[in-house]
Amino acid sequence: MENTHPVIQHLLARTNKKVPIEDNRKIALILFGGAIAGVRGAAAELVLNDIGLSNAFDEIYSASAGFCNASYLLSDNPKEGIAIYYEDLCGDKFINYLKPWRIADIEYVVNCVKNLKPLKVRKILESETKLFVRVKDVKEKKEVLLEAHEFPDEKYFQLMRAATAVPYLSPGAIKVGGIEYKDIITDGGWASIVGDILKSDITDLLIIYNTRRQYDLLHNKIGPLLNSDRVFEIVPEKSWKFSKLERDAKSIKNAAEQMIELTKNIFGVEKEISLN
Repeated sequence: MENTHPVIQHLLARTNKKVPIEDNRKIALILFGGAIAGVRGAAAELVLNDIGLSNAFDEIYSASAGFCNASYLLSDNPKEGIAIYYEDLCGDKFINYLKPWRIADIEYVVNCVKNLKPLKVRKILESETKLFVRVKDVKEKKEVLLEAHEFPDEKYFQLMRAATAVPYLSPGAIKVGGIEYKDIITDGGWASIVGDILKSDITDLLIIYNTRRQYDLLHNKIGPLLNSDRVFEIVPEKSWKFSKLERDAKSIKNAAEQMIELTKNIFGVEKEISLN
């Protein structure tokens, strides 16, 4: 373990513990979006859950599919959170080019997380982990971070609708608490968020990317900030070709299995972690 990155060491020291933890550390997790590419983040979180780190984060920052993944992690059923990609969002069930007025069916996604693979919303909101989601305030035309605990239970799925209402793919904005929001299609805004996090009292930051482009974009903007003992990044390999709008179940499962193996290697996990 002596060659293990400090962030990974500090996380493993929190195995099977639940925040708040008195270890003089404050650990945050960033989960990118990316539609179906979100299966990669879900796969990494499956490993985190399996080794007892679901409740190890003081704060989680998410967007789009990352918010769904974070929800399943804190709901303690990430296996369902990953299976939803290759069992329920494949084919033309979610992405359907024959419906150009609504290529991405957000209501179908929400139905899946409410009824087919139900989230335990109360468990999420009872968690001491602060869960932020990055969305766009349509009227003000600016990006904002909303914290899930600031909304009542019955608004949770409305917040999820807003987080996943992808511009150009799903029509209209989603009203939450009287304000209209949409998902954010660009990843550029993460640079200022990461910058603010690293200026705060956060001691450790784990970033899980769903695409190599997300990694490249952030490094082009704030690369020197990320080269730190305070930051560890889980990044898909360059050779892993995968579309954000992938519809083939086998390809989606393959992407998940690749990310599981990568995350296992990072955390030194030798046992098998399967999707089934």
